[in-house]
Amino acid sequence: MIAEQIMDTLKEIIETNKTEGNVYNVFFHADKAIRNKEVIVESSPNINQEINQRTATSIFWGLYFRKNESEKICLTFGHRYLDTYQQNSCVHYTMLMHEYRHLYDYYSNPETFFKSNEKERFHFELKARKIEVDIGLIFYQSKLWVFKEFKQKNEFYPLFGW
Repeated sequence: MIAEQIMDTLKEIIETNKTEGNVYNVFFHADKAIRNKEVIVESSPNINQEINQRTATSIFWGLYFRKNESEKICLTFGHRYLDTYQQNSCVHYTMLMHEYRHLYDYYSNPETFFKSNEKERFHFELKARKIEVDIGLIFYQSKLWVFKEFKQKNEFYPLFGW
């Protein structure tokens, strides 16, 4: 499965660049939860826009973290994310680290994460954006990764898709 390839490559990036601190802790906490099957990794080419409005309209049409109908924690890869993947495209790894940060925050606050108020959700989102910057600096410093605009449906997203 291509999602597993992306996650394995991100692990290689983290290990090869001797990453430490926040990026390291978030990555290995989320990676451990996924490998221990605490998190279901799924591919969802048919995201229901009525149920998942936010993810259906997001860049790549979905890479997101959620609780499914059975209350299981899932990391869902949408078809646009998977179809546009290129091994040296840092935007995909950056987005994955963003979702890993949400997994990390969930496991730090499992009782309240999905019940948080708007201010708390904003705080979680800021921490996820911060990890995008942190991993982006690793890509930039390694000089091995492609930074470019990403075009989707006549819209441009510079570097990380912001």
